[in-house]
Amino acid sequence: EDIQLEQSPLMVRVLNRREYGNMSMDTNVATGHGDGDDYIVSSEGSAVYVHSLISGQLTNVLLGNERQCGSACVVTALCYQGNRVYTGTRNHLVVSWDLSKPDAPAFVGKGHEAAVTSISGDDKKVISGGADKLILIWNAVSGNLLYRVPGHSRGIHHIRVGPDWFVSASFGNIFVWDVVSGDGLGVVNQVDCKSRLSLDSGDATALHYNKLELVCGDSIGKVSTMWIESGEIVQSSQVHEGKITCLEVSSTWAITAGVDMTVRVSDLVRGDTLYVLRGHSRPILAISFKRYTVVSASKNGDIRTWKIQSSEEDA
Repeated sequence: EDIQLEQSPLMVRVLNRREYGNMSMDTNVATGHGDGDDYIVSSEGSAVYVHSLISGQLTNVLLGNERQCGSACVVTALCYQGNRVYTGTRNHLVVSWDLSKPDAPAFVGKGHEAAVTSISGDDKKVISGGADKLILIWNAVSGNLLYRVPGHSRGIHHIRVGPDWFVSASFGNIFVWDVVSGDGLGVVNQVDCKSRLSLDSGDATALHYNKLELVCGDSIGKVSTMWIESGEIVQSSQVHEGKITCLEVSSTWAITAGVDMTVRVSDLVRGDTLYVLRGHSRPILAISFKRYTVVSASKNGDIRTWKIQSSEEDA
């Protein structure tokens, strides 16, 4: 079903007009219909902007000073989770912000040897990947460097973090890692490579991990489902016209967005595209999906909310 956007105030909110380089929503809570403390975090240059997802109003601007972050602190990677914002920068830094204390960074981590190209985290750990092929694990509170993870032969494109695992992508190669934590808070004893997967074509640009399978969006617009144990690609379908920038999974649905300025909902079992959501005029950089509501945000600051019908409701 091809859905054009309804032009009504409830469907569209516009952030301050900028050309954002990165965007992130907390996918656990961000629906655009909450009671408030749902935010969208965006970056332009060295500045990070925090807007209300409900109203689109600017609530904070996060700026590291030159003494802490240097003069070339352009944000190259961004993650928003809970009350924390994690950024990676062109001048090799990992910077953490606590939104309850936005005047200065919670910590500035040094350890990368090139630009930080991907970052993901939760309330205990932050994991960053860089053009230097390094993956670094940091304590989310103290900023202490906990672990260096070798394994990639090229720069890191994408990282996604879970409680005791993370996945990382470097061009067509995807690694699944188990994280063995220690008894103390923020202690990592060991990181083991559980599986190494490869795409037939394209580069992995967005990932979603379950215990048995991994869902991947790639640079040529395909969505693929892979068995983690064997590496077999069990389903692959052409969904977008060009690079997929965002991916969420709900049951048997993949919700994706890309540089083709559309949000698409596809069936992971059959590979069929169920919905095409049109209305953005710039590439989409962030999505969230919950209770059959999709929130999408594009490079020029447009936020759009979509209600889609579930297959259960169809039945």
